[in-house]
Amino acid sequence: MMIANKTAPRPARSGRRKKQEAPIVSNALGPGMLGGRYHPLTDVELKKVHDTSLDILEQIGVAEPIQPWRDRVLAAGGWMTDDGRLCFPRALVEDTIAKTARNFTLYGRKEKYDMLLEGSRTYFAGSTAAIRMLDHETRTFREPNLKDLYDMVRLLDALDNVHFIQRPLIARDMVGEHALDLNTAYATTSATNKHITTTIFQPETLEAVVKLYDLSVGGDGSGSTYRKRPFASTTTTIAVSPLRYAADSCWTSDAAVMHGVPLKVS
Repeated sequence: MMIANKTAPRPARSGRRKKQEAPIVSNALGPGMLGGRYHPLTDVELKKVHDTSLDILEQIGVAEPIQPWRDRVLAAGGWMTDDGRLCFPRALVEDTIAKTARNFTLYGRKEKYDMLLEGSRTYFAGSTAAIRMLDHETRTFREPNLKDLYDMVRLLDALDNVHFIQRPLIARDMVGEHALDLNTAYATTSATNKHITTTIFQPETLEAVVKLYDLSVGGDGSGSTYRKRPFASTTTTIAVSPLRYAADSCWTSDAAVMHGVPLKVS
């Protein structure tokens, strides 16, 4: 008489067990993967766009420049038109482009999140700067607050396929631009070790934010420790329609350069 071995696993159960014990393979988009496959314009079309842009800067110019920028461009060979537009010689623009760094690193608070920007290396961030959000508990839309921002950045920090942080929400419980930007810097810095990109509206606020960043990495508030590995940058839109400078953004951008803050210009 044959007696079945009751301890032997059934084939189906054995298969499930092997699957559960197998190492987890991540399908996340890795940082720095090579991209550059999307080419909607031909090389000839790209050159036409470039040449037209140079013609506009030289022949039409940009209105309402802030004084420091006006003086620097004039000293480099630019000129002002009779109607107050700052014009850039074609050669000045091309020389500036030629001198621009092609490879540089955006730092994280931890080295493992450093991003080498070169060639067609690609990085991903979640970003919307949303002023309303869907509350997962009430299933209704509402204005986000600072805690929502902190929680959302904590989530982005945990996602392998998110390589750096761009402010996902606007904390609507903050009153005034200074309070908004300073508290946004505090909340995002507290929630992630990845590189942070946010918006700062006033140069005075930027100085306070740099002090906060510096203190967060053991500095004395002067910004010197932060500038060794600037783990946070600011984004700004310096030109608006119809082809004029936005003064507040220009002053903040100027302050960012002076304080060693990486600047993303749109």
